Amino acid sequence: NTVLTVVLQLSVARLAQGLAKALRMLRTACLFLVLACAFFALADGRGRWLALAAAVVAVVLLTVGENLHAISRWEISYELSPPAGRSRYLSLFSTGMSAQLIVGPFLATGVLLPAGAGGWVLLAALFAGATAVTVLAARTPAQPADTPAEALTG
Repeated sequence: NTVLTVVLQLSVARLAQGLAKALRMLRTACLFLVLACAFFALADGRGRWLALAAAVVAVVLLTVGENLHAISRWEISYELSPPAGRSRYLSLFSTGMSAQLIVGPFLATGVLLPAGAGGWVLLAALFAGATAVTVLAARTPAQPADTPAEALTG
């Protein structure tokens, strides 16, 4: 996990420069996270070796997905914050991540794990939904086309 994280952080961060690339990376991260959930669900209630193999694959997918997500979310938050208020926006963004670190473990151990495979399916759906909402919210509004003078008078 640690080695994979270091390799990803050093080699992949440059691929998320700019909003469009960061949103593409976010969608890729979602794919890895959803696949990790599927492999965790597959490990639930299986034989020892199948469960172990599925869990190892799930951890690798989860690590890649989390790293891609971390890289893309920082780039997206930076790109969407207005330059004059960037420090305030990024501070609030960091507060949200801190709340996730506080609430996440409780939800994972109190809700997700006791639910078994169904919990993993729910988490995969949440990942997909949150990614879709983020991508839609981050789209910049289309610029109005220049209207020729003839169209205004005629």
